[in-house]
Amino acid sequence: EKMPKVIWYAIALTSVGIILLYGGNPNEALSLKGIIFVLLSALLDAVYMVFIKYIKAVNNIKYDKFSFYIMLFGLLVYIWNLKFCIQLQPINSVLVFTCALMLALFPTIISIETITISIKLIGPTPTGIIGALEPLTALFFGVLLFGEAMTLKIGLGIFLIISGVILVIVNKK
Repeated sequence: EKMPKVIWYAIALTSVGIILLYGGNPNEALSLKGIIFVLLSALLDAVYMVFIKYIKAVNNIKYDKFSFYIMLFGLLVYIWNLKFCIQLQPINSVLVFTCALMLALFPTIISIETITISIKLIGPTPTGIIGALEPLTALFFGVLLFGEAMTLKIGLGIFLIISGVILVIVNKK
């Protein structure tokens, strides 16, 4: 995609902001395997977003139908990772069932559907940058519900991410 300079600035701001949100132990070395997985995941996410927008065969599929195929593929990967459901564990309480249902609904079904719609409406790059708000959601609930610390470093990361997203929104108008 051709991107104006303001989008490059937004990418830089959100990337630095996300790095600042990292709360690992400063005395431990980063895992090379973990870094490779993160970079590979980001690359596949970017390819997926561009694929949805610019491949004609995919672009003509309705949102809900495309999301169904994405989730079907995810189900096949899930089944494969569970050794064809041999390692599947039963849901043994109402709380566990509720948690599983909420995980299926919010971070999976709604997320995939809204990302597909936003890619088709505003394009892959702005969608990816706005997607940088996802860690802020996790951070919000972590601080609110689980007592995670709110530090100056995390505050600066939040500021940079929000600044990058605002740049994208202002640029789109």
